[in-house]
Amino acid sequence: MQLRGNGFQVHKGGVTMLLHNKTNVTRAKNFSRRFVLNAVAIAALGFSLTVAHSATAQEIKLGIIDTLEGNAAYVGIACEAGVKIAVDVINKDPEKYLGSKSRSIVADTRNGGTTLTQALALAREFAGDPKYLAMLGPSLTPQAIALGPFAQQSKFPLLIMNSPGSDLTAPGNYVLAQGQSGVKLAEDVVRAYLKTHPNTKRAGVLSTTDNQAIIVSGEAAEKAFKAGGAEVTTFAVPFASLDYANAIDAMKKANVEVIYMGPPAAAVTAAVQQARRVNFKPSYLGYGNMASPTVIENGGEAIDGSLIATDYDPNLPGALNAGFIEAFKKATGNPPDTYGAHGFNAIMLVASAIKSISGEVTRDKFVEALAKVKIESVLANGMFSFAPDRTVGAPAALLQIVGKDLKSYKP
Repeated sequence: MQLRGNGFQVHKGGVTMLLHNKTNVTRAKNFSRRFVLNAVAIAALGFSLTVAHSATAQEIKLGIIDTLEGNAAYVGIACEAGVKIAVDVINKDPEKYLGSKSRSIVADTRNGGTTLTQALALAREFAGDPKYLAMLGPSLTPQAIALGPFAQQSKFPLLIMNSPGSDLTAPGNYVLAQGQSGVKLAEDVVRAYLKTHPNTKRAGVLSTTDNQAIIVSGEAAEKAFKAGGAEVTTFAVPFASLDYANAIDAMKKANVEVIYMGPPAAAVTAAVQQARRVNFKPSYLGYGNMASPTVIENGGEAIDGSLIATDYDPNLPGALNAGFIEAFKKATGNPPDTYGAHGFNAIMLVASAIKSISGEVTRDKFVEALAKVKIESVLANGMFSFAPDRTVGAPAALLQIVGKDLKSYKP
């Protein structure tokens, strides 16, 4: 572009002064000074806007590792649904949940499969990218155990959402777990049953041959039954198996009155159906596996009256749980189970920790804030906080299957 007149012309690349006379020289100098000052001001404004935007707009990414295949897929799928609901709630009102309108959360869910290699590869990917604040998951206890030392060593926060393993937070302060251990759940449900059935003589424990968390929780159930004076028959099958014919045959021959069910939901359903086929009618005890919609829908009368120890009580009063149930049903077509509640609560915990941090949200600030969080919750009987060992600081909820509903239970 050229502007001609008064003895100077302006080119796109700068200013060319045509010194026709003294007046034009003065005007040219004044224009040049104004042009340069305006250019500097505009550049400075552009720079300040860029800096302000980068300093205030914070997209906080979370890496979610969960199992979306195999017998435990129902856990990961439900958990992912809960995560999505929480993210949607938070991002609709970031000032309320994150402390600033400029903050937002992104949950990047990946399939951790069933192997340690796959879960660790994802953990390394997330930890190596500074855009990720923390990782959440996984459900499979062997994976959770393997990720703990990595999280601590790399100082990359790990919130274990729902693995039932014991001592998961042992690696250090960068590892937190919001779910009850399988040992605690097994002990609680067996003791609750024996409190109302003190004359139980023969009990059974169904376990797995290759899942350490289920093996350990089964052993805890066995000890609790024996402490109550019952003889115990145990039977273990591979984690991925749905063949429970021999297991049920052994339990029936031993005349067991009640069975603690350790395997995942699909296996529980298979075992109950096998028992029904041979006209075997014991009582059943379990944890989140038996609160699955699959088990309740397919178990029928055989599981009516069964007791469950779990983190989530769907009967919890209050607007938070009512809203969660409504949103979960709308998203999935089913009422929420323990694992959906785990996913929802984990993101709400993360949001509360972020809200307490002023300025830039770093991994170090976050893990310190997360350990101190105390929030209204759909878990932990309505109010969640971490114990000093960074595990859930509240007792499990006891439920009873009544028809196709889960009712709060007090022995």
